[in-house]
Amino acid sequence: MIDREILKAHHAFVAGDNAWQQRARLTQALWRERQGLPAGLHRDIPLGSRLTPAAGEPPTLANYMSAPAKRQVESAAAAQHNGALLSRPRLWVDLLSSQPLCFNLFGPLAEDLDLATAALRLLWPHIGQVTEIKFEWSPGRGDERYTGNRSAFDVFVAYRGDSGRGFLGIEVKCHENLRGTVATDPKQRYPKIAAAHGIFRESALPKLQTLPLR
Repeated sequence: MIDREILKAHHAFVAGDNAWQQRARLTQALWRERQGLPAGLHRDIPLGSRLTPAAGEPPTLANYMSAPAKRQVESAAAAQHNGALLSRPRLWVDLLSSQPLCFNLFGPLAEDLDLATAALRLLWPHIGQVTEIKFEWSPGRGDERYTGNRSAFDVFVAYRGDSGRGFLGIEVKCHENLRGTVATDPKQRYPKIAAAHGIFRESALPKLQTLPLR
């Protein structure tokens, strides 16, 4: 754990943060200071890992690290549909939110599909060619043909491979501690879908229903 006085000096002390969250928040606060950007407010108190609205709102987009990331988040925000959860003002001012991280990581790949193919093939060798990258995308929120819930892929990567078309669905996390609460599943769709895939050992299926995997 980082000394409280160091964190307070950079407006980066949050009582509930664990050691990883402290390091991440302090690093973001130091980056913001080097950019000459004032700290934003959280509940009327300066927070070093947040920008002021003036520094983070479009067209500045100061929490995005490249031109492609900025273009992709602007495009996604302008075309937001089908219940996409692009939270504002977090999207523009939060340096620790997983949503800006998502666009910072994958925005450049969305504009260079050859680069995306080379990079993502390291993770998933079945990729022959990435054909499209979408953000906060679902084939049908609430559709019973799928999970029946309102969730979406943070990043949806469509590709062609030796066996035809495929996709990667990616969930992006940054500082989240993954404690939270277990997702509700009144119709028990999740274990049925997991079992139908045939890729999990039967003994592992109950573990998928517990945090942090659930």
